Amino acid sequence: MKAPFYLVSELAPAMAERGHGAGINVSTMVAEYGAPGMALYGSSKAALNLLTKSWAAEYGPREVRFNAVEPGRTGTEARPVRVRI
Repeated sequence: MKAPFYLVSELAPAMAERGHGAGINVSTMVAEYGAPGMALYGSSKAALNLLTKSWAAEYGPREVRFNAVEPGRTGTEARPVRVRI
C-alpha cells in the first residue's frame, strides 16, 4: 500500500494543477469476495480499491481520473481456462 500511496501523493497534485491526468491501479476479483488462503492478498487489494475511489473523488473535480482494473483469468495454450457449468 505504500507504493501507490506515495506515488499518488507525488504525481496527482501536478496532474490536478495541469488540469488533466489519469491513474490506473491493478486489483483483483479477490478484493470483492473472500477466497480460501487469500486473506492478506484480497484485503490489500480491497484497500487499494478504496484508495482508488477516494482519489477519484478527491481529484476528479480537477479532471484527474482514477480507476482500478480487476483482470480475471487469462487462458494460454499451456494453461487453458476451464469453465465450470
